[in-house]
Amino acid sequence: MINRPFVAFKAVSRMPCCFYTLVIRNAAITEKFSGGLRVFLAKYRVQCNNEIAVECSMADGETFEIIDEIEKCGLKPEEDFIVFDAARYEIARAIGNPNGIEGTHEIDLRVDWLRAEICPDGFFVWFVGN
Repeated sequence: MINRPFVAFKAVSRMPCCFYTLVIRNAAITEKFSGGLRVFLAKYRVQCNNEIAVECSMADGETFEIIDEIEKCGLKPEEDFIVFDAARYEIARAIGNPNGIEGTHEIDLRVDWLRAEICPDGFFVWFVGN
């Protein structure tokens, strides 16, 4: 069996999102997940930067396994992680502007540690602290 290389870390502050998105604070994973961030990344193969881990999937059920496990480890929704449908925001913008998305628009995800925006290049999130 050939082991496919996987680059988990991105040296960017803004992380791209699409479809159903799960965003988790790395500090919460390090503190509460058995084995810490390294084990979490090896197991779930999500993308991350210095502050957040991001998993995007085509269907909302594809993130249930991760959510179940992190909740069992003590991570709390909105405090440590958030789940949202990035495509819903992109569709809403497309309906509102059939000529395409113009400019950059901030999206309120209702958590104080994360910011999001939608722009012509896509949907992005970034960590802003607690």
